[in-house]
Amino acid sequence: MHIPEYGWAVVDSFRVRHDTAKSRKVPVAKAYLERLTPATGSVKALLLTHWHEDHTAGAAELVAFYADSLEFVGLPPAFSARELGSYVAGLLGDDLAAKKVRDLLSVMTELDKLPDLHRLILVESVSVPLGTATCKIDCLSPSESDLRHHASSLACLDPKYTGPRPKVADVNSASVVMAVNCRDVRVLLGSDLDVGDGPNRGWHAVVKHYAHALAADLVKIPHHGSSTSYLEDAWRLHGSEGQPEGVVTPFPAAGKGEALPRPEILEKVAKHCSEVFLTSPAPARGGRKAGKVASKHTPFRTYTKKKALPIEAQGQVRYRWDGLRCVRQVFPPASARR
Repeated sequence: MHIPEYGWAVVDSFRVRHDTAKSRKVPVAKAYLERLTPATGSVKALLLTHWHEDHTAGAAELVAFYADSLEFVGLPPAFSARELGSYVAGLLGDDLAAKKVRDLLSVMTELDKLPDLHRLILVESVSVPLGTATCKIDCLSPSESDLRHHASSLACLDPKYTGPRPKVADVNSASVVMAVNCRDVRVLLGSDLDVGDGPNRGWHAVVKHYAHALAADLVKIPHHGSSTSYLEDAWRLHGSEGQPEGVVTPFPAAGKGEALPRPEILEKVAKHCSEVFLTSPAPARGGRKAGKVASKHTPFRTYTKKKALPIEAQGQVRYRWDGLRCVRQVFPPASARR
């Protein structure tokens, strides 16, 4: 996000190939900013919503490359079950699984080199200090109950744990949802937050405590359009002051299930949106149950290995302020939902 009178704020990260040799893999934000003509300012803030590979790959490189301009880094409030499980496996000698914590450890290593850099823990009710009146970012999750549940789920992955094992490993309960208001354009970044199994968890808690902040002009559809993240009450609030546009990032997987987004969820979302855009073609059948990974697979040895794609293969749905209004631009292979 380019914030007037401030600079760039990058939310999450992943890697793309960025040269003709197809061997150089860089964070997509860096690749994107290098291609802008003219350059439009430096990266002032990096915000990570949760510790999953498809949200943190390359984040450490961003910290290192923009060390001179970064003013703060916003970090998720908890390590996820996936990373802890992988770390335990690493202690047991499973080097492949231990690679799952590489991004987390790399970010921490780079931050240790910058002791004066402001680090902010992102939880509900936290406002991101941008130092400008033109833009405001408020965190709407995770709730205290989400964090408590998240912490208790980690204990189940301790090799010495002898209690009942959960049927699935919770991987998204500590995700950070952000409400962005920039020059009266309202953007809701849904992260990978699940609906939640009670009134004080997940999207239920967001609706309960932050209904006033959920009206939006643009919604980044949560968790790649999964069934576990769709809450009708939240979508009614997103459109309470006019239908928003929705953008979803598909997620590939392998196996017997379906990849994301779920077609039935897109149908539901479309009823609340003026238009819905996909940043790339929806992947074919594949993978895991959305938002959940069977605990028997912990520490995720069967997790899909994703190859870095060239930046030309990454679609973009870009919104820019032209001085009077917000103008949308769609770059293939991104497209409107058919």
